[in-house]
Amino acid sequence: MNQNTLQDLINRLSHDLKPVKPLPHIAMVTAIWAMTLLGLGFSSAYLLDASPKAWHLPNAWPSILNWFFSICIGIWALAHTFQSQIPGYKFNRGLFTLVLTVWFIVNLSSLLTSTQPLEHLGHSTPCYFFVVATGIPMLILSIFFLKKYTFIDRLKTIKLLSLSTIFLSFSLLSLCHSPHMSINDFFMHLLGALTLTAFCFGLGYQYLTHKH
Repeated sequence: MNQNTLQDLINRLSHDLKPVKPLPHIAMVTAIWAMTLLGLGFSSAYLLDASPKAWHLPNAWPSILNWFFSICIGIWALAHTFQSQIPGYKFNRGLFTLVLTVWFIVNLSSLLTSTQPLEHLGHSTPCYFFVVATGIPMLILSIFFLKKYTFIDRLKTIKLLSLSTIFLSFSLLSLCHSPHMSINDFFMHLLGALTLTAFCFGLGYQYLTHKH
């Protein structure tokens, strides 16, 4: 390949390539986007006729802790979703494992203190529909927003997005859930999380990997 041909190739590539659109400041975009998604999820919960429960201490501490850790994990995962396009980005697995363990212990204590740990079949289906109905609008809007940006590892981005959506939905659910949950409730929460994950991978991976 001679010098002129090489130069022509470089010029064509330079002309065809589109500049990568950088994300705004991570903290700012995370705060704005978290409020937007929670507002959207709250609107979905309102359509389901779900209303926040009054918290009366000391019985409400499992719900308060559940809400606190759920929203912390959700916002933290959302921030990492935006950071996943930055070269050299590393996911802090140790911190995530620690916070997730505390969240699980809070839910386990809620199960152990329940006066009726096992309900009849079908009792907890509203929990499942709540998680799915609040989470899917969040996912659709988030994927539409993330489509504008270029990501180094789209698979990691989708994992973090699904994690963020699940726990933001859990944070809304804890506001409308009784302080003590049954085993049926807990498994329906997990089933809702799996549904959101499947939806995120099914739609997100295909949509985010589509060529511009």
